[in-house]
Amino acid sequence: MKKILYSEGCSWTGGHLGDNSNMLKPGLEDSLLMSKENESYRLPKLWPHKLGKLLNIENVHNAGEPGSSNDGVVRRTVENVLGLLKNYSPDEILVVVGWTSPERKDFFYRETGETDSHWLTLQPAQNMEFYNSDAKDLKHFFKTYVRCFWHPEEFFHRYVRQNLYLHYFLKSHNIEHLFYSSFYENPDVGIDDMGKEMYDLIPPNTLENFHGLCKTSYKDLTFRNYVQEVHIDENSNNKHQNKFFADHHPTELGHRLWSEELARDLDYIKNE
Repeated sequence: MKKILYSEGCSWTGGHLGDNSNMLKPGLEDSLLMSKENESYRLPKLWPHKLGKLLNIENVHNAGEPGSSNDGVVRRTVENVLGLLKNYSPDEILVVVGWTSPERKDFFYRETGETDSHWLTLQPAQNMEFYNSDAKDLKHFFKTYVRCFWHPEEFFHRYVRQNLYLHYFLKSHNIEHLFYSSFYENPDVGIDDMGKEMYDLIPPNTLENFHGLCKTSYKDLTFRNYVQEVHIDENSNNKHQNKFFADHHPTELGHRLWSEELARDLDYIKNE
């Protein structure tokens, strides 16, 4: 019997700010979205807690962070699951991971003259402010990274390795798990043809194992496609603005629908 559900991801797991998100307790400042003060208001609206109720799992640990990279997802999952294993047996733990955009990448960063270091998540489409940063070293690095190192082949390959790494970590501890993509369209699970040519550059043994993972532990539908395409508000003329999806994120109703979809999958998912 499962006693704890551990969930991971970005804002599609941890919640987001937006005109229609309803994730922030009235009266609180935007900066308090992820604060302890807002937890009791935010967490019940998200798919992990709704899924926990459907599966009769009392304890739910939602570790999703807005703007997170998959680097962060892997890093947090390994650390937190190792902690959970001190108090739970493997068969009492269920892990569900909603992968985010593979374009995001973490770098260990310490600003010139500072003593504190931290992880800095970069995604060119979302971090244009670094082009005009007052930190000259960061500005120079960002421009060089975008020009010379940021490429779909690199982040697709990294995405494959992250999936395999986390899958085999959880499998080695005999922990049941389910992966899905929040919005990135993984070509291996039949969503579209994007990136299939990139497979030619992935080593054959790595590719074979990734195919196997996608067949056993990876959901064949993205969260976004489910709430944006499958469930359309019949009264809306714009499929991108329905009651399940707004502000580029799922609404609470969207989270409820997704939790129900995941619950159906978990009736038969097997990690071989």
